[in-house]
Amino acid sequence: MNHDKKLLPGFVQEALGDDSLDASGELEIAEGLAVLGAGLPPLSPPSGSRARLVAEASTRPTSYLPFVPEIARIMDLAPDDIERVLAKFDDGDAWIDAFPRIRVLRLEGGARLAGGECAIVWLDPGAEFPEHRHVGSEVAICLEGEFHDTRGYSYGRGDIAALDPGSEHGFSVDDTGVCVVAVAVSAGGIEVLTPSAQ
Repeated sequence: MNHDKKLLPGFVQEALGDDSLDASGELEIAEGLAVLGAGLPPLSPPSGSRARLVAEASTRPTSYLPFVPEIARIMDLAPDDIERVLAKFDDGDAWIDAFPRIRVLRLEGGARLAGGECAIVWLDPGAEFPEHRHVGSEVAICLEGEFHDTRGYSYGRGDIAALDPGSEHGFSVDDTGVCVVAVAVSAGGIEVLTPSAQ
C-alpha cells in the first residue's frame, strides 16, 4: 500500500524523489523526524506576537475570513471572489445606503443566483430592517454582532438564517453594537411591506 508523500515535509519529499513509500518506510521517516525534532532547542515567538496576531484576527474584515467558504457556497461564487469583495470593506465609496442606518456592499452572485441579490450588509447599532416578504429564498450568515427577527429568532456570529420564498419578517439590531451579515437572495429578491420607521 502506497502512502501519500504530500503529508511529509518538503525536504523529505525531495529526498525520496519518485520512490514509493510503504507503511514501514513511513514509520522510519516519522521516527527519524521525531528524533531530529527532539534535539532542537525550543523557540519562543517574538515578544508581543501573540497580541498582534489576536488583534489582527479580530479586526474587520479579517475576522470574517473563517466564513469565506460558506459565504462562497451560498452566493455560488469562488472563495477568491468573496475575499476580493471583503478587500473593499474599508472603501466607503463601495457601500450603498439601503435604509436608515443600513448599508450594503453588493456583489454579483453566481449562476444559481441569477436575478437574485447578494450583499454584505452593515447594520448600525439600533438599526431596523423593515418587514418584508421573500419572493425568492434567502440565506444569511451573521458575521458579526447579533440580530433579532420579528418571528422571535435571534442570530449571532456564525449563525445561518434560511427563509423560504413567501416568508415574511423584519429584523433589528440591539443598541450595543454593529451587525454584519452576508446575504444571498434567489431570483425575485424581497418586497418591503412596511417602510422603515427610522
